[in-house]
Amino acid sequence: MNGEERDLKLRFPVQDALQSMATKSQLPNALTFVYLRRMADLGVPSAKGDVKRFCRAIELGLKAGTIRFPVSEKRIHSAGVDREAFVEVMKRAVSDEEVEAYVEVFEKAVMNATTRVIEFTSNAHGQYLKLNAEDILNEHRSHRASFLAELRNVWGAALDKFEALLGIAREVGEFSLQYMAESSENGSWSYKQDAMAFLYGRACQVTDEISVLLAHGFADGAQARWRSLHEIQVVLRVLAHGDDELSRRYLEHHDIDLYHEAKATISFGNTKVQGISEAEFDGIQCGRAELLKEHGEHFDVGYGWASKVLGFKATRFSDIEKFADASYLRPFYKAASANVHASSRGTFTRLGAPDMSDGALAGGSLHGLHRPAVGAAHSLVLAAIDVANAAVSPDALAQVMAMEMFGREVNRAFERAEKASRSKK
Repeated sequence: MNGEERDLKLRFPVQDALQSMATKSQLPNALTFVYLRRMADLGVPSAKGDVKRFCRAIELGLKAGTIRFPVSEKRIHSAGVDREAFVEVMKRAVSDEEVEAYVEVFEKAVMNATTRVIEFTSNAHGQYLKLNAEDILNEHRSHRASFLAELRNVWGAALDKFEALLGIAREVGEFSLQYMAESSENGSWSYKQDAMAFLYGRACQVTDEISVLLAHGFADGAQARWRSLHEIQVVLRVLAHGDDELSRRYLEHHDIDLYHEAKATISFGNTKVQGISEAEFDGIQCGRAELLKEHGEHFDVGYGWASKVLGFKATRFSDIEKFADASYLRPFYKAASANVHASSRGTFTRLGAPDMSDGALAGGSLHGLHRPAVGAAHSLVLAAIDVANAAVSPDALAQVMAMEMFGREVNRAFERAEKASRSKK
C-alpha cells in the first residue's frame, strides 16, 4: 500500500484558524487539540503518536498555507465514518467555542504545572531556610546593629533627652497620684482621680512606645503612636477641667463601647480568637440599657460621655479637641492619621524617606524623627501639667515647671539632630 493510500491528504486554507487563535506560538498545539477532538467526536479513535504527528503536520501546513492530515483512510473507514463527512468536519473553520475549550484545558495544564513547580520550589526553599536560618538571622542582626550604631551617632543625644523627659513625667505622675491619695477623704479615690490616673499612665506607656520606635528609626510608626498620645492628652484635659460626674460618665462609657464591640463580634460570627456567648451578650446589653436610661440616648455614641458638656451628640473627636482648646494640632493629627490608615497619602509620603527619595521604606531610617519626637514631647508635657494641676501638689507643680523647660531642650536637641540627618544619604 503506497503513501497516498495510507494517508488522507486534505488540502485546505488555514487562514480562518490563524485568525481565531490568540497567539501564533500556541497555534500548532491549539489546532492539534481541536482536530483530535473533532476526530474523537466523530468516533475515530486516537493512536499512539497522534499529537506529535499532528503538531508537525500543522507546523508545516502553516508555512505552506494548507494542512495535510497524517491519518489513513483505512483508519477512518474502520471507525465506520464516511470519508466525505470526515473531510467536511475537519475543514470546518475553527469556532470560538473550540478556541475557548482549548484555552481552558491549556490554562488548567499550566496551573497544574505551575503548582507543581511552586510546591517543589517551596519545599526546596523550606529546606534551605532550615539549614541556613541561623546565618540569615545573624546577617540580619548584623545589618541592624550597624544601622542602630549609625542612628545613635546622629540622634543619640536627642533620644537620651527624650527618654529622660519620660522619666521626669513618671515622677510627676507619682508625686501627683500620691498627693491625690493623701488628700482624698477616707483614702478613697474619686471618679476623676481614677480616670486621670489610668489616662496618665497610658500616656506614659504610649510615650515609652514612641521612644522605642524612635530609637529604632521608625519615624512613621512614632508619628502614628503620637496620634494616640494626642487623643489621650486631649481627653485627659477635658476630664481635668471637668467635675467628678464627667469622669464617672467617661468610666461608665466603657460598657457602651463593649456593647458595640460584642454586637460586631456576633454579627460577623464568633471565632476561636474572639467569641461571645448569648448569655454574655445579654448581660452586656442589659448594662447598656441601664446606662442609656440614666444618661440618655446621646450616651450611645463614640464620645457619648462628653455629650452633656458639649451640648450635642458627641460623635467626633474633633469636637472634643475643640472643647479642649487643642484644635491647633488638628493639621498634625490629620497627617499622623495617614500613618495609621492604608491611604495613598500615608503610603507614598513617609517621614523616614530622605529628600528626593523615590524608594519604598521597608525598615528603619535615619530620617524624619524630629516631628514625632517634638509632638510627643509636647503632648506628654501637657498631660503632666494637667495631672499636676488636678492634684494641686506643690512638688508635682514644681517638677512639671522644670519638665516644661527640659521639654524645650528636647526640642532643640532634635532640631540639631534633624540638621545632621540631612547630610546622610
